[in-house]
Amino acid sequence: MTTRMIPRKWSALLLGLALCAAAGTVWSEAECPLPPPTMTVKVLNDSGNASQVAMQISAGYFDKDNGGINRILWLIADHSLIDDCSSALTWKDAHDYEPIKCYAVEYDSLGDMSGCKTGVDGTRCLIGTSESCDGSKCNGALKKGVKYGIKLRIYNDHGCFDTSPAFFKDGHSSSLRPPSKPKNFRVSNNTQAGTTLVWKEPEHADGSLDGYIYSVCNVHNCSVEPALECSDKRNISARNLTLTAAPSQNYWVWLAAYRNDTHRKELITGNYTSLCFRTPPPRLNAPTNVVVDASNPLQVSVRWDPPSDPSGTLEGYVYTICQVRDCWNKPPKTCSDRRISAFYTMVVAAHPQQYYWMWLAAYNKHENTGRKVIGRFAPVCFRTSNETDEQDDEEPYSSRRRKTHGRIVQLR
Repeated sequence: MTTRMIPRKWSALLLGLALCAAAGTVWSEAECPLPPPTMTVKVLNDSGNASQVAMQISAGYFDKDNGGINRILWLIADHSLIDDCSSALTWKDAHDYEPIKCYAVEYDSLGDMSGCKTGVDGTRCLIGTSESCDGSKCNGALKKGVKYGIKLRIYNDHGCFDTSPAFFKDGHSSSLRPPSKPKNFRVSNNTQAGTTLVWKEPEHADGSLDGYIYSVCNVHNCSVEPALECSDKRNISARNLTLTAAPSQNYWVWLAAYRNDTHRKELITGNYTSLCFRTPPPRLNAPTNVVVDASNPLQVSVRWDPPSDPSGTLEGYVYTICQVRDCWNKPPKTCSDRRISAFYTMVVAAHPQQYYWMWLAAYNKHENTGRKVIGRFAPVCFRTSNETDEQDDEEPYSSRRRKTHGRIVQLR
């Protein structure tokens, strides 16, 4: 029995490939790891056609000592999406999107590489040969004016690996690699006044950044990802963004870093990240027509009308009742423990001939966090009666008075 030795340059690669998913259909695979730095693809600036690009694969890719290559794919996408090629599409389907999503050009075998020629320096392939584009192996034409990213995915007996991407536009290479995704993109504050988003610079900026591009899209829910073109793109230089939006709505935000290629006078947009958030419900107005019946010196009843609630988000009421010296000076809303009521009537215990101040407000809840959003407060002040004195005329805080069994204070 003889043992075949694996060249040293491939031993580290094969160890990594053993951890990669076994070769199968590309449409549902995870990303493949990068090969050693010496295994690269290069854009050749001699295609002579803006809808095509000439690529060179470094020599040694197809040696028999590399683990038995059995499948080869070119993966092509808009430069901002080239790192997201786990679910590659056909040429036709990918070009239905803007920006163009990742699609695959697949070869039947190593001996049938349409548009490819092997020489001393490696293998030269022409992408965009305008073949009939009805199947998954189509090598269709490239769009003019689009900056593409391209990489090679190789399958062998151990799994798969991807090359680092190269970039081109109108058949010519682009000198700058786009930035990676911004890091830690999150919501830092979400109130009725606005929603603030923050993030950190991309981990591998590969040079200075000139700013960020974002788009904000109103969506039905946060479970379905919208297209990048769902809204106009805008620029910002800071690493934070405050949005003022309609209440109780879902918004999807796309964000990418960019830099300017002054040599080619073009914008290099990086890879996009995104998040979705829901704005808080509207702050409700104060309850109206608050009526206090203080005729019973030991028990006070209060009733009111709910505030207008066009969004249908009202959950209940919060109130605070404080004993005060008079009705001329407002106490703080924290003068006593805050309590909750699900109804628009209540009965509270009291003492005879005492002044009480009541703060009353409706509340709703933020759907995502469950946090109460307390509305505007209605202030109410009253004095309880005395069993022997039902005709006390002192009503400093009432706007209307009726004589029944005692005093009723009604505030509007």
